[in-house]
Amino acid sequence: MTLRYLSAILASGVIAALLAGCSQTSREISERKHEIDRQEKSQKQLVQRRTDELKEDVDLQRKESLNRLDAEKKKLDLDKELIDQQKKEVDRRADYWKKDLDRQKEVSNKMIDRNVKTAKKQIDDYGAAKEKTGQ
Repeated sequence: MTLRYLSAILASGVIAALLAGCSQTSREISERKHEIDRQEKSQKQLVQRRTDELKEDVDLQRKESLNRLDAEKKKLDLDKELIDQQKKEVDRRADYWKKDLDRQKEVSNKMIDRNVKTAKKQIDDYGAAKEKTGQ
């Protein structure tokens, strides 16, 4: 065999080895990229799942807070209604006592008028009796 032929065989062997090495490197790179893509997908799924769980927690807390606030509002509405009824009762009693005081004033004024009339009549009678007796 000639040297040229051996060189060609050796060169093709080197090229084959280089191609095999390149092929191996390409396969390793491809596998690493694939693993990175798989990890990316897995991490994104984990983030999505955790985000969904947190959103559910937020919704649950919101619902519980709204229910608690609604219950407090109902209690306050009942308290307000009770206070309104008590205010009406206070107004009713105040009106009653004012009317009663007005009635008592009228009775007192009538008694004063009667007493004044009686006193004036007594003075008139005394004056008339004195005139009869001439003093």
